[in-house]
Amino acid sequence: MPQTFREVADVIGLQAAFALVGLCGGYALYVPKSIPPHHLLYQVLGEELAVKFAFHFGGDTLYLIKGDKLGRAERDKKIVARRQQAKIREIAEEFKLTERMVWRILARGDRQRSGDSQQLELL
Repeated sequence: MPQTFREVADVIGLQAAFALVGLCGGYALYVPKSIPPHHLLYQVLGEELAVKFAFHFGGDTLYLIKGDKLGRAERDKKIVARRQQAKIREIAEEFKLTERMVWRILARGDRQRSGDSQQLELL
């Protein structure tokens, strides 16, 4: 999960964080220092969570990832994990993707892992 989303979820909970992503994912979200009852954030989060949200993020502009990207990242992790137990065709059918797309996702996962190990070697 992207860092900003994790921070938001830590403060207001996963369900409320997903509600915010559905509402304003992909857009800049200015968080006022005090959220009045007529504000959309107050209406979506409720009083208790709106107060917490304003306390932690008030005065900041947050950039929440779009919900579809968040779902894609989780899907890609599952695909990489499934590779050890299943054939490419089976994975493609399970996730309703083309075999070519599965190969691309796996290649991205390999590049990310090899980049991480190279970084550790530098330290």
